[in-house]
Amino acid sequence: MSFAIHKQVHPPTGVDHAVAAYFTHPIGDGGPPNLVVMQANHLTVFAIRRDPSADASGDAALGAKAMSLEVVAEFDLNGTVGSIAVMRRRSGAPRNQRDALLIAVRESKLSVIEWDPSEMTVVPSSLHSWETPVGTGGVPSALRVAPLPPLAIADPEGRCAAVLLRAEGRSRLALCPAVDADADADGDGGGDDGDRRGQGPAASVRKSFVVDLTADLALSGVRDAAFLHGYGEPVVLILHEREPTWAARMPLVNDTCVLTAVSINLDTKRCTVIWQREKLPCTCYRLCAMPDPLGGAIVLSNNFLLHESQESSKALALNPLAGGGTESALGVSVELDSAHAAVLSERQVLVTTKQGALMLLSLRVEGRRLAAHGAMHLRRAGGAVLSSGMCLITKRLLFLGSRVGDSLLVSLKKKEAAGAAQMLPAAAPKKRKAGEAEPPKPPPPPQKVGTSQDDEDELEAMLYGEGEAAAKAANAGRKEDPGYTFTVRDSVLGISPIIDLTAGASASVQGDTEERAELVAACGHGKNGALAILQRGIQPELVTEVEAGTLPGLMGTWTVYHESRDNERLRESGAAAAAANVDPFHSYLVISLESTTMVLETGEELREVSEAVELVTDAATLAAGNMHGRKRIAQVHKGGVRICEGPVKIQDLSAAEMPAAGDVSPDLEIIAAQVLDPYVLCRMSDGSLRVLKGDEEKGSVEAMSPSSYANLPTGESIASAALVDDSVPAAERPGLTTREPGFLRRTATSTGVLPEDEEGTVLAVTRVGGTLELYALPSCERIWSADGLSEGLNVLAPGGAGDDVNVDGDGEVEPTDDYPAPEIVEFRLDAFPRAHERPMLTALRGDGSVLVYRAFLCPPGAGNVGHEAKPQLRFCRVPIELEGGGGGMVDTKALSGSRLTRFERVGDRGGIRGVFVSGPRPLWLLVRRSRVLALPIRGEAQRTVSFTPFHNVNCLNGFMLGTAAGGVRICQIPGRMHYEAAWPVRKLALRCTPHHVQYLPDFRLYALSTSAPVKWKDHEVNEDDIHLSTLIKVRKANAMAKGGVEQVFSLRLLVPGTLECAWQYTVDPGEHVQSIRNVQLRNTMTGALQSMLVVGTALPGGEDAPCRGRVLIFEVVWQMTDRGTKWQGQLVCVRDAKMACTALEGVGGHLAVAIGTKLIVHSWDGHSLMPVAFFDTPLHTVTMNVVKNFILLGDIQKGAFFFRWKDTPDEKLLVQMAKDFEGMDILATEFLVDGSTLSMLTTDMTGNAFIFSYDPKSLESWKGQKLLTKGAFHVGSPVHRMVRFRLKAPTAAPGQTISPAEQKAQANRHAVFFGTLDGSLGILVPIEEAAHASLQSLQRYLTYATPHAALAGLNARTHRHPKTVEGRPMRQPAPHSLLDGGLLAVYEHMPWKAQAKAAKEAGMTRDVALGHLHQLSARTAFM
Repeated sequence: MSFAIHKQVHPPTGVDHAVAAYFTHPIGDGGPPNLVVMQANHLTVFAIRRDPSADASGDAALGAKAMSLEVVAEFDLNGTVGSIAVMRRRSGAPRNQRDALLIAVRESKLSVIEWDPSEMTVVPSSLHSWETPVGTGGVPSALRVAPLPPLAIADPEGRCAAVLLRAEGRSRLALCPAVDADADADGDGGGDDGDRRGQGPAASVRKSFVVDLTADLALSGVRDAAFLHGYGEPVVLILHEREPTWAARMPLVNDTCVLTAVSINLDTKRCTVIWQREKLPCTCYRLCAMPDPLGGAIVLSNNFLLHESQESSKALALNPLAGGGTESALGVSVELDSAHAAVLSERQVLVTTKQGALMLLSLRVEGRRLAAHGAMHLRRAGGAVLSSGMCLITKRLLFLGSRVGDSLLVSLKKKEAAGAAQMLPAAAPKKRKAGEAEPPKPPPPPQKVGTSQDDEDELEAMLYGEGEAAAKAANAGRKEDPGYTFTVRDSVLGISPIIDLTAGASASVQGDTEERAELVAACGHGKNGALAILQRGIQPELVTEVEAGTLPGLMGTWTVYHESRDNERLRESGAAAAAANVDPFHSYLVISLESTTMVLETGEELREVSEAVELVTDAATLAAGNMHGRKRIAQVHKGGVRICEGPVKIQDLSAAEMPAAGDVSPDLEIIAAQVLDPYVLCRMSDGSLRVLKGDEEKGSVEAMSPSSYANLPTGESIASAALVDDSVPAAERPGLTTREPGFLRRTATSTGVLPEDEEGTVLAVTRVGGTLELYALPSCERIWSADGLSEGLNVLAPGGAGDDVNVDGDGEVEPTDDYPAPEIVEFRLDAFPRAHERPMLTALRGDGSVLVYRAFLCPPGAGNVGHEAKPQLRFCRVPIELEGGGGGMVDTKALSGSRLTRFERVGDRGGIRGVFVSGPRPLWLLVRRSRVLALPIRGEAQRTVSFTPFHNVNCLNGFMLGTAAGGVRICQIPGRMHYEAAWPVRKLALRCTPHHVQYLPDFRLYALSTSAPVKWKDHEVNEDDIHLSTLIKVRKANAMAKGGVEQVFSLRLLVPGTLECAWQYTVDPGEHVQSIRNVQLRNTMTGALQSMLVVGTALPGGEDAPCRGRVLIFEVVWQMTDRGTKWQGQLVCVRDAKMACTALEGVGGHLAVAIGTKLIVHSWDGHSLMPVAFFDTPLHTVTMNVVKNFILLGDIQKGAFFFRWKDTPDEKLLVQMAKDFEGMDILATEFLVDGSTLSMLTTDMTGNAFIFSYDPKSLESWKGQKLLTKGAFHVGSPVHRMVRFRLKAPTAAPGQTISPAEQKAQANRHAVFFGTLDGSLGILVPIEEAAHASLQSLQRYLTYATPHAALAGLNARTHRHPKTVEGRPMRQPAPHSLLDGGLLAVYEHMPWKAQAKAAKEAGMTRDVALGHLHQLSARTAFM
């Protein structure tokens, strides 16, 4: 059998849930709340970044004109999340208390998590589980998936939370009372413990209790629930269906839904029904609680909008299907199926429909009830993405989450009243303007004698805002509500659901050293349909190059500016018009060789000017850069520093002229340097440091006084040093508007006050042993230090304040290795405006590991920081994945300072920013939204020794790569790419629904099938053809029900690279494309193989007409057309079938087609298909895969079937080898090839993946008739498509060799890529049995010994165990489980000593454990 490992390579992108909460900061600290987004099991916490400098709108409530989302943290949870909710702080709790997050997983569990500001992570404050007895087939409830997910809700006043559990045919409500400081000591969070938790840093809950709604309150068929506003005790409104009905029973029983308001006494744990509404439409499905003074809830139904409260009940009919008896929406006819609502105010609700329309519901409120007439008015407010949920972050900021497109951050702005009157219908009733910041003041009362009714209205106005009489008067004289203007401020990339997936070759670009490969995914639906082109890493596009060997001994490259007339002339050239708003062009290119330096002028072409420019050319350059703005150039060589103004030398400063604190040798030389205006840092041969400061008035640099160096460490104790630019404006934390420069100096000093003589530059030093220290310049006073950088601790905190968090929860870890962690050989601290404002620490360790940290402030009272102290500067580690584990041991001969290079504005549309890591495996560390993305470089097979940005008239915003072979490659990055995850994405909008995408390797084209709505046209039908006439009638009825349109499918051929449509073919109306394949058919007349495009279709006609199908065969040719030469498709064969053609593949020169309940193999004679063999299949074949003469079939209900095709001169026969007797609702299948071992991989609708093997020698296989389950794994999301590709051949590590037998065994090894309906990408890789056993031991330890495996209290082992749908029996357990690559990746991010301890517990060494992981990473370096 095949042992395999599962790894998610791209996180899910479809937004399932989104809430706004003061999660990472309390409301008392100011700033807008966080946006918490859940994408499958991926939790992302955003902050709203506002730039007041760009605010030109003048709308203070809007915050800023420039507004975007900034990532605070993101986590992968070990559970399928059903819903999330926010536990608000209770009334009376301190304003510095944060909100908590309720996460309900589908296995009837709840995790209450809060933010830990000392480690920048989440911790569970309580865990709740409501498991039920073992169900059908002995399945524990933790492994059962209920038909409806649990629903978490929270009281708006923070008094309690609840989870609605809908499983086992009944409904239960689990209630979690909030911790109150005044709670009595009852053993579940009261007393002193309750005082502490009630006044704690975040809201929390006590022990839960369960109310059986079905048994206690006779509430069954619960659909939704919500807490109501304005009650003294928590009141939950429950929407349920008392008597179930269905479509065929609508004429008899229609209004079956009931609303029940239940009051909860948390002290006595009793529930009381206080009011009910019966006979609501059976299509009601969602509740939206309304705030005071109106109260109640909006009920969403397909054909109605209802408002129900204890005082009133109103309904608004939305379309003709609603019937009569209620008020109808004027000028609007809409169906609210799968709609979502967001409350803008007590008088306005925004509703999004499944078609992507935004509808504004305006309410006329009179006291605590709606007006008697014209109470509800609905109109279209705008268009947006097809939404899966809405979240109102602030009163004027909205987040629209989507599962079928990009999610949007949208701002709302009131329209002018004068322009809004033309938009509304003339007969629309008058509406009042919605309150924004606070309830509006009541108008002056009418002049009349006071009555008791007036007194009641005044009292009601004081309590609830407006009295009924005042509200009526205000509504009568108020102008029409003008509505809102919506502006998209930011978007979150979405490629879900992945409908189809294929791996193909991209268009080649000049200079490619490797073939460019890419993944193309068909994703989205309707107007959000798109093709997503994904690439692992960044593939540079070559502009020009200096051939390898031309520059032997290349050590480094630098580009510098010089403000001159020539540069201004080049900027004004036509070729540079697009770059008018970017930096000026570079003037010179400095190339350092082993013992010399070359200087090239970067004009229209590269021209050597070493003789004309007075830079040092007879020695190797250690560093070069600009000083005093762009006026002068500083060059550092081993003998000293030279300052030039353009080509003219103005100063030479030798190494001997740099004073030191003590006696030094006269033979000292400079071995490393860094230039950062206005300072130059030099590392001397004895290890000591020299700092030179520039004087702009004199145009020179001067050495600092020897007394300044007394504060610096001695030379032998310094591992590396770097200058840090601390002038980037940054806020104290994400979400704040105030940004000031000097973040490090401001937060690292004890007083937080910056001296006037301090510049905006900091000196950072790492000592031998891993201590990181910061020094202020020019005083060289140490302002901050922390231990553990070389160890790779999770948190770097000063003075040992982070000792309790530096190792994964075990406290101190005893060293288990005989050797310490390697030293830091190079590092840098960078901050990037708008992309990563707070500094990012990038460190390169001696073993090749790249450590990335980001700075943050630990607030007082957290993480051993005193309550009266100032916020403490810390650094938390950012986990990144290095392909192949990095570049191995660092080459000590490499030029120090050239391994880590900062870059900005590389590429189009503002470019990308980050740090480039040179070496054997070059790496891009991109920063965007304050997250760090590690992307390998593709298409560059040579070792990179240097990187420098290059902006030139012929290479706008490009870069240069210096190779170890002595060459220079001038490149640009591809345009129109989205960098949101480890796989850059380019999306091509289709504006229609894609269904299939297939790469045609024989033609190097992509075949795409799409569908789009087309207006219905009547067809001429022969009345004698009963089948066709019935089919047309059914299609027409369906089209008329959808607004007179029907879906029409078409085929396209796309050219790789641009993805331009080369040819298009529209199938018959009503015909659905089911499958597309590039098949090689052997012509029985000539014996030649012909490559064809084969399409299987179906003509569904409802349940009253049989579903027919066709097989279409196209020949793809290169033809001359009116517009030039292009690819064309010619229809050469059409074969009708009596049932749908759902799947097809080529096998041995024949065509195998799944037609209904038969698998038929056809031969090809060049003109037609002839059936030669068949086999009866069970129900409905959804997938088919072929390897050689083996066929794997997947049935939608009956599981997997394994066939063999026998093609001999005597017989042609389909032989069923084995099948899965347990049955499975299969979504996708594929073969898993591991050398000579062939396994079968299947996935089901629950999100499970199974590995089957055919083993006729096993007794359990019933003489080979049964497919044996050898491995099982719960992916978490339904896998809809899989694609197989060959793994890279193994390469020997330095000093090692691979035997021919081992190389042959690993040469024929294939992995499987898959895409899920949640928009995630994953990979299943076969591995050796010995490696599987070792990694399984390591995984077992990580599961129980590290908090990463139980993030938010959710266990990885339970999550990855296969699940079953409620009511179905559990499959037989597999003897082996697939390894969890996500959990094993945690090992690489652990501290050094923790890694050694984990490896020892698993029975191996740290190097062996990392070797297994790095080998897998290098082998799966796909594309």
